[in-house]
Amino acid sequence: MDGITNNSSESFNAVLKALVGWKKVRVDQLVYLLYQLQTNALREVLRGYCNLGNFHLTPECHEQFSRQILTTSFPYHMSEEDMESFTEGIQSCVAQEEVVMAETGAEALARMIVAKGRIFLVPSTKSFLYQGFSDNQHVVTLLPTETCSCSASDSAQRCVHRLAAVLAIGGSVQSYANKAEDKASGCKTAISVPPRSMSRRAPNTRKNNRPVHQQGDLSLSDKHLSRDEELENRVKQLWAMSSNGVDRATVAILHLHDFLTLKPNEWLSGKVIDFYLQLKRIDLQVEGDVFIVDHFVAGIILHGDKVAMRKNTLSKTNLEQHSCLIGVCNVGNYHWILLYVNRRTHSAIVLDPTGYPNAESHMSKNLVKHIRYWFEERTCRTGTESIFSNVPWQATTIPHTKQSDGYNCGVYVLLMARELMQREKALSDPTVPMHVNIGGARMEVAKEILDK
Repeated sequence: MDGITNNSSESFNAVLKALVGWKKVRVDQLVYLLYQLQTNALREVLRGYCNLGNFHLTPECHEQFSRQILTTSFPYHMSEEDMESFTEGIQSCVAQEEVVMAETGAEALARMIVAKGRIFLVPSTKSFLYQGFSDNQHVVTLLPTETCSCSASDSAQRCVHRLAAVLAIGGSVQSYANKAEDKASGCKTAISVPPRSMSRRAPNTRKNNRPVHQQGDLSLSDKHLSRDEELENRVKQLWAMSSNGVDRATVAILHLHDFLTLKPNEWLSGKVIDFYLQLKRIDLQVEGDVFIVDHFVAGIILHGDKVAMRKNTLSKTNLEQHSCLIGVCNVGNYHWILLYVNRRTHSAIVLDPTGYPNAESHMSKNLVKHIRYWFEERTCRTGTESIFSNVPWQATTIPHTKQSDGYNCGVYVLLMARELMQREKALSDPTVPMHVNIGGARMEVAKEILDK
């Protein structure tokens, strides 16, 4: 399009003039065009709020703008609430008696990026993905070296995307800056070699001849104790946070509002359960034997929705290399149960923490029927017959510990699944413990997640 230059104001005016010159414009094209213009204007406002770019907000507007950070969304409809919010946003800015300037600079923009959820971790590539306000994307890595795919990133100055990645994992920008300044790379100094005749320094001893630990030299028990206490304190700090704002990105891989469900007397979310099961699967080194079915697909299989099963056959996943499938399913949006399918023992088991034998037996029989249909649909989708299809499945039950409260079903399911994976590693019969320490299980699971 003519008139588009690297000057945002000229480009903005050129697009508007071209729009006015059109005699006929389709509504969808008009809406999309105005949406892009609005996004571009908002991006300049956000940069001006941090004293970046060509436009800077006045002090009185800083206080007005900080009440609610603006955002853009595709305009499907305009509700009365949106109209009222729009009316409040265009009110004139009145200078206050005491104007407190907001935080400005690149670090402020990085914090805004994290607060808006525009940067997140991609575990498969071990990198961060930045989703810009105008749909532009950049890839950021922190280890072993900091890199960013944007044109503004270089070795001399950290770009705002790398700052946001550091803040997203709970790091401090100042500490990273000090670390960069103290780096000895490229600084060569002459080192004098001590003579061979120089004797080694004798270790410090006390009168009772007990060894004195130097600074940083701790026994194994002290190291374990300090690490355990550090994790427990970190868990308590995260549980005390709110799931809004910047705190949402403190746990990079698992969202904080899911991590907070591990707090006492809370109902566990499906994402934190799936995350922990995948973590234990790797920790126990049973990736080749156990496949974790996420709670969404497990619910589809158990409830027997044939239309949904056809669309969720995991056709691109090689299930044939695994011997058993483990997943959790939510029943009635208030209760978690465990699904266990073992090709080696031909068993299909449903474990309910409440421990009603008749209910478990009935659900296990339904699981056998539905798992057969699911593998048939999977065979039709992949074009190759699965080794799971010809297995003579048997609906069985195993004794297990029973839930004694109304909110720890997810914790029972986690611990039972962990025990089943340990049994699968040892190639022994599937059993679960009859007694579970529920009191400290939530803290134990939370510390394991943070430790990894």
